[in-house]
Amino acid sequence: MVINRLYLSDRTSWSKYLIDTGADVSVIPLTTASKHLPPASLQLFAANGTAVISTYGQQLVTLDLGLRRVFKWPFIIAAVSQLIIGADFLRHYGLFVDIRHDRLVDSLTKLQMQGTVQQGNNSAIKAVNGNTKSHRLLAEFPSLIEAVSTPRKLKHSIITRGPPVFSKPCRVHPEKLKAAKQEY
Repeated sequence: MVINRLYLSDRTSWSKYLIDTGADVSVIPLTTASKHLPPASLQLFAANGTAVISTYGQQLVTLDLGLRRVFKWPFIIAAVSQLIIGADFLRHYGLFVDIRHDRLVDSLTKLQMQGTVQQGNNSAIKAVNGNTKSHRLLAEFPSLIEAVSTPRKLKHSIITRGPPVFSKPCRVHPEKLKAAKQEY
């Protein structure tokens, strides 16, 4: 299935990052410089559960996405074809994806960075294999994991008795003001 994907560029390296809210973790591809690394014990899974993605450790990456702050994050080096910013990165830094307007919104600075949209396939990276017996069982009963919101007709109110604890100052009658000034 072909879908639209949001990409942002790092302003220092000009590398294009796929913004993927469906990916559990942020990953960078295995490059020629990192090919000497031994495989790590962590395995990632394609969202459809058909492929195991090998990992080769982590690399601390510093990103400048044009949001007036620098983002440092340990990306997982994996056998993938593109740079991916996943849900872990977005959640940690409080970034929101605005799909309608093709941009990334920073909840801290309220700044927005316009991205580019390209068509891609519907693949995401998961830290847990979604093709296990437990996942299949939960798929049979989706009502168990869906959020339930019940409409409530309850209204909360506080009944107070007596005068208010705070009131606005009011003007003193001129005769009383004159008497007070003479006394003090």
